Amino acid sequence: MWGTSLGTAGGCDGGVSEWFSEEALQAEWFGRGWTDGLPVVVPTPARVHRALATVPVTAGHVLGRVVERGRSLTVETVAINAVMAGCLPEYFPVVLAAVEAMCDPAFGVHGVTISTQGPQCWSSSTDRWPDSSA
Repeated sequence: MWGTSLGTAGGCDGGVSEWFSEEALQAEWFGRGWTDGLPVVVPTPARVHRALATVPVTAGHVLGRVVERGRSLTVETVAINAVMAGCLPEYFPVVLAAVEAMCDPAFGVHGVTISTQGPQCWSSSTDRWPDSSA
């Protein structure tokens, strides 16, 4: 996964910390522009497995597709990203539920992610924006 430039010989098999400290990985990822400057938790297999152990679905279960990127979104990829963002294992079921809802075609995630205004709420019964003061 990491490649030889990060010190492993062909991939990450749980030994990332044997090659680099977490601080060194933070610096490397920041230097490559892979972060927004906030800390990233190294997604070790143990950390990802702890998150996956909190949900009743398999790691390979496909939640949906990111059509624009031609990729499937699995429970494992959500767990990896959640760990990197600092999500505690006990909170992972909530993160997974949110991602699963976003994958529902009724939500229309593509429209939300390409808009600068986010989702809109329009009341067709009154042909006006709902009153936010109510």
